[in-house]
Amino acid sequence: MIIPLYWAEHTQTETVQGKSYTLKRYGWSNTSQEAAQDHAKQRMEEAFSQLKVNGKIHRSDPKVAYNGAEGLPIREEIIERIDDAIITRNSYGALCLNTPDIFIADIDFSHTPPFWIHSAVTLLLIISTVSLGVFLQTSWVYFFGLVITFVISPMISTAIANATVNKPKNLIHKSLSNFNAAIKKNPQANFRIYRTPNGLRAIATHIRMNPRDDKTLALMELLKADPVYQRMCKNQNCFRARISPKPWRIGMQRIHPNGVWPVNEEKQSARKEWVKEYERKSEEFSSCHFLQDIGSGKVGRDIQSVIDFHDEHCQARKVEQFIA
Repeated sequence: MIIPLYWAEHTQTETVQGKSYTLKRYGWSNTSQEAAQDHAKQRMEEAFSQLKVNGKIHRSDPKVAYNGAEGLPIREEIIERIDDAIITRNSYGALCLNTPDIFIADIDFSHTPPFWIHSAVTLLLIISTVSLGVFLQTSWVYFFGLVITFVISPMISTAIANATVNKPKNLIHKSLSNFNAAIKKNPQANFRIYRTPNGLRAIATHIRMNPRDDKTLALMELLKADPVYQRMCKNQNCFRARISPKPWRIGMQRIHPNGVWPVNEEKQSARKEWVKEYERKSEEFSSCHFLQDIGSGKVGRDIQSVIDFHDEHCQARKVEQFIA
């Protein structure tokens, strides 16, 4: 699991082939702040060496999705540790549970209408346009009718799909069928299933798993986990779950003054005030709701403590609260 304790920033200006470049690089370490600073300087030397060879370079470390799906390690404030799991505060202020080998995956539902619904709606609108054109005996109906057809057919198809095949209970049933397929392959498997704002969350309770193992990645594929999340798990060698609400879902802006870690000392006071208000408002919301266990019912003794921590911080049992 790659979540460094110490971070440092180094900025340097040099002239390369007659042009001035100012680059910024981060360094990290689990040993000390000094080691992180040395690493930042080392990465700066490597960046200028690459610039001299290639003639181009990112002027700063690029920010990418999931703070670690690609590129740098997860650069977040470490809040707490529970066994070998680490709790961090992400770039917009929510708390995240990071674990080296307890399988966690969020499965977001797709509300895209099936192809057959979209095709049927489009065909029906085209037939209606042609019929109206023949009845009125005017060609302009064809032109405007076809334009309107291709504009509104996606909206009508989505509305029909949401009222039929994409109803929440249907999407849940479809997703659970993937879990049943996984259990059929491994009868000892057990998954703890939660409802999230956009789908389901699963925690495997029967065994610890290696995030980089081919079997783990195949399981994520079978369960339809987010592809970016899958890359994060592999690159950062960990699993990850948000355990507190997204700020904008509870009437707050992203963390102030900014979520980039580390934060300068002069900004710490404002950050603490934001966190205090965020924690107060978060008490009225859950991050997910527990639905059911599916599978063998097996729960590893060394996994239970992390599950309990997850459920408590997500307020997963308070089904009367909104999910955020």
